[in-house]
Amino acid sequence: MKLLFLGSGPTKPVVRPGARNTRTNSSLLIETDVGNLLIDCTPQIELQVERNYPGSREDFVEKLKAVFITHGHKDCIGGIPTLNSWLKEADKVINLYASRQTWNVIREKFSEQSLSQFNEAIARCDVPIMICGLKVVPFRVIHAEPFPTGRKFPTFAYFVTNAQSFVYAEDFEAIPKESEKYFSRADLLIIDAAINNLKRKEDGSIEATGRCIRGHNNVTQALQVVKKYEPKAAILTQLGHTFPTYRESVNLVRDYWYQIKGDCESEVHLSFDGMEVDLERELELRETSFLAMSFDGIVENAHQFFGSPGGKLHLASKIVERIPPHRIYVEPFAGAAAVFFKKPEFVSEKEVLGDLDFDIAFAYRFVKNLTEEKLQRLKQFDWTPKKEKFEELAARQPKDDVERFYRFIYLNRYSYGTGGVPKGFAQKSPNQWIGDAFFDNLLRVKERLQNVTIRCADYRQLLEEFDSEGTFFYLDPPYPEEWPLGKGSFYKNAEKEYEELHDRLTKLRGKFILSVNNLPWIRELFSDFHIYRVINLRTMQKGPKYEKQELLITNFELDRKPMMEALYLVKPHAELIYKGEKKLIVKKRLFKNMLNRDLYLVDNEKCYGLIRLTKAYPITREEFEKLRAKHKISDEEAKEWWGDFTKLYAYEFEFKPYKEPKPIKLPKGAQTFVKRIEFLRGFDIEFEPVELIKDLHNYDPRKATNEQLADDFRILCAWYATKRRGGKLKYSLEDIINVARLVYKEIERRKARGEMKHEWHPERMKPYARELFYIVSEGINVPKIKELISKVVVLKGSEGEAEDKILVVDTNLGLEHALKFGRDGYETYFAIVHGWAYPKMQDEICGYGFSEIKKIWDWGEGLEKGANIVIFTDSGFGHLAEWLRSKGYHVIGAESRGDRLELDRAYLRQVLSKLGIKAPPGKVVKGISGVARAIRQTSGKVYVKVSRVRGDVETFSASSPEEAEVMLSKGAFRVLGEDVEFIVEKALDGIEIGVDAWFNGKEFVPVVADTVEMKGSGNATKFNSLEESVWRDTLLKFEPWLKRRGYVGMFCLEGFYDGSQIYVTDATPRFPYICSYAYPRLLNNYSEFMIGLAKGEEVEPEIAAKYSVQIGVYTDDP
Repeated sequence: MKLLFLGSGPTKPVVRPGARNTRTNSSLLIETDVGNLLIDCTPQIELQVERNYPGSREDFVEKLKAVFITHGHKDCIGGIPTLNSWLKEADKVINLYASRQTWNVIREKFSEQSLSQFNEAIARCDVPIMICGLKVVPFRVIHAEPFPTGRKFPTFAYFVTNAQSFVYAEDFEAIPKESEKYFSRADLLIIDAAINNLKRKEDGSIEATGRCIRGHNNVTQALQVVKKYEPKAAILTQLGHTFPTYRESVNLVRDYWYQIKGDCESEVHLSFDGMEVDLERELELRETSFLAMSFDGIVENAHQFFGSPGGKLHLASKIVERIPPHRIYVEPFAGAAAVFFKKPEFVSEKEVLGDLDFDIAFAYRFVKNLTEEKLQRLKQFDWTPKKEKFEELAARQPKDDVERFYRFIYLNRYSYGTGGVPKGFAQKSPNQWIGDAFFDNLLRVKERLQNVTIRCADYRQLLEEFDSEGTFFYLDPPYPEEWPLGKGSFYKNAEKEYEELHDRLTKLRGKFILSVNNLPWIRELFSDFHIYRVINLRTMQKGPKYEKQELLITNFELDRKPMMEALYLVKPHAELIYKGEKKLIVKKRLFKNMLNRDLYLVDNEKCYGLIRLTKAYPITREEFEKLRAKHKISDEEAKEWWGDFTKLYAYEFEFKPYKEPKPIKLPKGAQTFVKRIEFLRGFDIEFEPVELIKDLHNYDPRKATNEQLADDFRILCAWYATKRRGGKLKYSLEDIINVARLVYKEIERRKARGEMKHEWHPERMKPYARELFYIVSEGINVPKIKELISKVVVLKGSEGEAEDKILVVDTNLGLEHALKFGRDGYETYFAIVHGWAYPKMQDEICGYGFSEIKKIWDWGEGLEKGANIVIFTDSGFGHLAEWLRSKGYHVIGAESRGDRLELDRAYLRQVLSKLGIKAPPGKVVKGISGVARAIRQTSGKVYVKVSRVRGDVETFSASSPEEAEVMLSKGAFRVLGEDVEFIVEKALDGIEIGVDAWFNGKEFVPVVADTVEMKGSGNATKFNSLEESVWRDTLLKFEPWLKRRGYVGMFCLEGFYDGSQIYVTDATPRFPYICSYAYPRLLNNYSEFMIGLAKGEEVEPEIAAKYSVQIGVYTDDP
């Protein structure tokens, strides 16, 4: 099965210079061995077939077996008369599949003569059509429904499958619940991304704006669909006028995808008119896992894999020898990174390669994430140097990232150029051709890059972001006056750019080496730094290599010998520091000039890491004795070293250990401070991150650096996943969890002390990694929940004859429901999971409906032998409920967007406004100062709330800015800061009431509904007959919103009622407190009613008293 994009654009075609920048209305041709299928027949079909179809128009008609229409808009049906005329010429009749409503529109628009060659074939939602060896399933998506003509223009997407499967959904803004199964099954998603809402900031990163259009996705929304369903690949189509050139768009979207994709491995592409996809070949290749590749026998060091004009290949060794001790290594102008590849990895805790050139950053990312499948595809390309091939690739845009990398390397290898821009074809000798040695090196480079941060960013951002006293920068910017045709401002405004570079380097806290050509104005500009002349072997234009004098500019003094100073300690004292047992160094002399300098810590055999002496002070013999637990020096050692001493010097220090000590060789006669050490060969490169933790039983996270801790947690996550999948590992799950808990606590401890910056992103983790995170952070204890559900049977019916089994999941108030089911004879389980729905009430969790818990609930498999009906009585379980519904369970309560209604008040106000429901007059403001301004602008009393609900922050009322400031200065408000959003609402006259009713998935059940008057903080409540105006103005307006989400369960609102209308302040899909006690008593057939509700069956509720009178009074004080 092959796909041909006849069109890839919006309703109004995009016409710009460049083949891929011109996009006609979106349309897809599916090609099979027995015939072709067309999805959507656009007004530009004649142009599309002429430009993009490889054969003649007659061939197109001969092979066409059927047409499928998504919906009745002009851009999808406007070409039907043209295609009809072609079919008439060929005396051919085919089926045209569309919904009945779409066929009605087609008949309204076109005459019978224009439809004479089409059979009216009604496509029905979810009913497969077998044709051309394919199964084509129409299914509903939301596109035009919100408009007044929505009933006239329902929209289909198509799920097409044989050996591979894909979804074609070129027009939609939302996916109905019942249609999600097609997206989750597809190998390839072709989806609407009509609006570009991405913008590249000055620092090179990508910012997503709020730009969107009704009825369509923007790029961010489309990529969230990809991230949610994780197909093998996705193609964005319907690309509109807001996109820049195709090449810019590809870089923009892919760079943004790298930012947000987390663990998602889907490949993302942009469509263009004429794009071809061989579905079988493309997707079968992706089946092979790179994890199976063997690296046995790779002993050679990685080296640069592409060239750079003016590169440092012949100077790199000299520079590397003179790099000072450091913790962080950064190359802001990476280019081919010759110095980086010459530098041993282990001398840096963190390494960063940055380049503003998108192609260079792409090349490094591509190799870092190289898979075996992609490597094999690369080997299949023609790599021999040919001028025709060179010119063809230079003029052609690649289809995917493999072709993009092939094009980049080919043009780079067989060209001469200026500033990184291929200028022309250059014939190379056979030993420079690309062959097996190149691909072998790619594997070594992949390993070398695994722990390297790769950034497509301006050097200014990298200097600012990574500057510290422990950072070393190697800067190799474009040389002025040598490559005037190169990319970027450095070539066009050299003197201005170098002046700014100079100013920024003067403010640097870290050390740097800047390499640049030897020009008088350069020497003058950087005269306040150390300047050295060096000879480099260079290549320019088409000429041979020649010697060129260059400059190395530094903010520290270079010695002729490499600067690798070390602090030498007699055994075992360096090792004691490495183990964390020695906290103080004692010397007889005061070495004031060695304070606050980065040094290697060594003994006569090993280097243990980087050490900095931060403070020195004299101590007496008595103080020496008292400090013995810190310095670990014995009496015998003290007597041997210092004899009968009266005064010594104690040195406090900071230490950053290596992951493993490195073997070294010291010069003879080594003293306390060693000018030069030699790292023994064989340890130049380390590539075994899985061995960072060698012995779990003796692992001590306190000894690890910040970088190591983060790495160790990732390794533990990988081991945990291996064990959970049944893999063999010498450690038990309990061992792994215990050590992971230690690592987690150590990271949190360092964060609390300001020693480490680290953010947890469970929503980006893979399923088992996310599961381990919640176990060790004591947020969601999955094993404990499994135990609760499988073993804790609170109630069980005495007869036990009912087929249905009930699970009630709640934070604290669900006991009444479980009791009722149990007494009615149902096998009932009750799980109290307090602390699960609200792990730590973090803002990012509360504001987005707990998106981080999606797909980790493998304990649901345990329900298959037990409960088939699950009831959530509280909010916060939305994604879990949706997962259970997708597995076939009958679920009452919980919905992710509904969670957000309760937990994100700004979002609630947006929804209320769209639904035409009144909310109290108010506004969203930022910070305490914003609250004060809003109060000054509002007369009378106001209510102040945090926009995103926090369990430790209460709503309060205030009548003046001063009163509000007093409240905001107390308790939890103090830590919120000026970036936190508040809702400031005007206090209204009237009574505070609650309104709630059961929703059956389609509509509210009015007979089981109530209004509740709430009095005081104790919530004394009274059930009243339902006010018609309240019902009409609130719940009925929410019906379409809930129906789209397939929600089943109780829905409740709270607000102020002034006797004529209600102003809503809160809404949530959960049981209100009073209902947790009242409804099991107020319905005679409560259990049957709830089970019917869960299964979508109509069960008439039997009220325990006559309707429309007061039926009960309860006091609820939660």
